[in-house]
Amino acid sequence: MEVLGGNKPTQRKKSVGRTLCCALSVADRAIKASLGILTANWEVLFRRFPRTVSDLSNTPTPQRSHLLAALPAEVQNHLLPYLELVPLTFGKVLYECGNTFYHVCFPTDSIVSLLYRMENGASGEISMVGNEDLVGIALFTGNEGTRSRAVVQSAGIAYRLPAQRLEAEFHCHGELQHLLLRYTRSLITQLCHTAVCNRYHSMDQQLCR
Repeated sequence: MEVLGGNKPTQRKKSVGRTLCCALSVADRAIKASLGILTANWEVLFRRFPRTVSDLSNTPTPQRSHLLAALPAEVQNHLLPYLELVPLTFGKVLYECGNTFYHVCFPTDSIVSLLYRMENGASGEISMVGNEDLVGIALFTGNEGTRSRAVVQSAGIAYRLPAQRLEAEFHCHGELQHLLLRYTRSLITQLCHTAVCNRYHSMDQQLCR
């Protein structure tokens, strides 16, 4: 009897141990299942919204474009509903030589290189477009195509405006028309300075430009 009585605590311990193991096993499976669901949900979320919360909070506003920021509030309010946020990746071609323009882009934190295409296929850079400029000047100067191509040199963000909307606003608001014409004049002046500098200045002087 003493021997049998002495085995009862051991049996109870084994029973409690088995119960605990089963409970831990169930809890472990439940935790893994929950983590799997959570991971799957996050994967779906990141596929749907690839930019992180911090990225979204740091997304440049349209006012980072100096041209858009220079417009009166009334004109900005006309344009803002039609501005589309677009990512510009390094090496992306925005348009090729001879293309018809369907949008104009206002870079905010990206840089685009304009390359002039020669008949033999060679090309040379004629201008750099940043947040003080726009891509698609041909839209309000005839839109008959261009001999240049636009390639992204520094990745970032730009705001894109449909060609029809730009043309409509260009003819409706004197402020937008005057601003874009002044920009065109400054761009032509810059191209003239670049041509003269490349012809007569030394390499050191060109790098100071």
